[in-house]
Amino acid sequence: MNVQITQPSKVDIFTQVFQHIKLFTDHINITFREEGLYIQTMDNSHVSVFELNLPNTWFDQYDLKNGSVLVGIHSSILYKILHSRDKAHTISLSMTDKEDDKLDLDFITETSDVYNRHYEISLMEIDVEQLHIPDMEYEADLTLPSITFGNLVDQFKMFGDTLEIHCSEENVGLSANSSETGKMTVDISIDDIISFAIDEGEILHLSFSLNHLHNICCYSKIAQNMDISLKRECPIKITFPLDEDDCYLRFYLAPKINE
Repeated sequence: MNVQITQPSKVDIFTQVFQHIKLFTDHINITFREEGLYIQTMDNSHVSVFELNLPNTWFDQYDLKNGSVLVGIHSSILYKILHSRDKAHTISLSMTDKEDDKLDLDFITETSDVYNRHYEISLMEIDVEQLHIPDMEYEADLTLPSITFGNLVDQFKMFGDTLEIHCSEENVGLSANSSETGKMTVDISIDDIISFAIDEGEILHLSFSLNHLHNICCYSKIAQNMDISLKRECPIKITFPLDEDDCYLRFYLAPKINE
């Protein structure tokens, strides 16, 4: 296996993907499939699912000599290594044999005052079954600026642990409240939403954990916009589209059940 990322913008995205993954899990399986890299993991509380899809065309080189490769790795160690990269470095991931217990990670540069670096990362067996997440039609779909929504979630956290989302054909309302700090409400006009679609006559009222939404919104800088899909009694789907078709970072978060 030999996988390389040389474009600076993509090297940055790849590094950012692993920056906050420790908020969801300590260990991850990275699957290098013929069609591209795929990660799926559930957080420790089994409330949210993290999903990454990078098609093989996203990489500058993507060569799997012996078919699909499953790499189990400690998420914090991988990020610490990636975070040590100089901006002049490109990234190379390789294994000489799919049965190897180490992943070779190389930082390569042609800049004379920056040195190449080579790492061997010990791999681990992580016995986790991938979830089958069925495609479904959602009752409401909207696109918002990622930073804007992330900042709102940070502010809502001061007023409770639950975000209430109210969707209708006229507007999208967000609110949180607690007996200690009071209540915060934001009404977003449909005209101020990048894109919005809702089933005719539909009115949705859903509740989600602000702590988990905060963890998801830690990725708000990875993409300019975020797509949010809602359906009653179903997890919210939050997608950060990356820079190519079928290239995304996606989360599913189970709703809170109102007593």
